[in-house]
Amino acid sequence: MAVPIKSAGAQAETERWMEMLHERYEECLDTLSAETVALEASSRHTDSDGTEWIYHVSLYSEDSAGLDLSNPVDSVLEAWTREGGATAQHPTE
Repeated sequence: MAVPIKSAGAQAETERWMEMLHERYEECLDTLSAETVALEASSRHTDSDGTEWIYHVSLYSEDSAGLDLSNPVDSVLEAWTREGGATAQHPTE
């Protein structure tokens, strides 16, 4: 999934989100095996025209139950996504 970050508010929200991922890195790692995730990665990129993007990739097994909302990190991710994440626009896939 690639999401363009188009406003200053969205940019600040992305900063907050990426900071949370770094601060809670070990906690994030602990969720992956229970969710049968082989790979999960988030990154940011700025195009030459100044457009900033956030990229998120997840590889789950077919039998994965997905996010465990009883887990605090997964609960935060679900809420962030539901609220529009970095932007209320639909992602470009």
